[in-house]
Amino acid sequence: MAHKMIYSRPDIGIDTPLFAALFDGIREGTAVINAADMQFIYCNQPFLHLFGFNSFHAINIGLFKSMRKDMPDNHSWEEQERKLLQNGRLVELAEYTALNGDTFFAEVTT
Repeated sequence: MAHKMIYSRPDIGIDTPLFAALFDGIREGTAVINAADMQFIYCNQPFLHLFGFNSFHAINIGLFKSMRKDMPDNHSWEEQERKLLQNGRLVELAEYTALNGDTFFAEVTT
């Protein structure tokens, strides 16, 4: 069963109905963050459930970043940027703590 699209930001010209078509029918939590302003532009219901958010509007990037258990330091960010430029994408495994205190691992793709 497909989930209802949570949010869209037509102000930045992103085709959020495309995200809904791609991600609302899958069980994994999915979110899209606009690299230009570091704001969430889309997430599906499993993402909200996994992190413990009540709604899309409850998410802010600062809170989301604080949920990651081991934030990369400056050296790690530089290494990640190098890999991104070299390979065109970056995939990593990160540990998060949901609002209810549960911990879990998630794949982060850039």
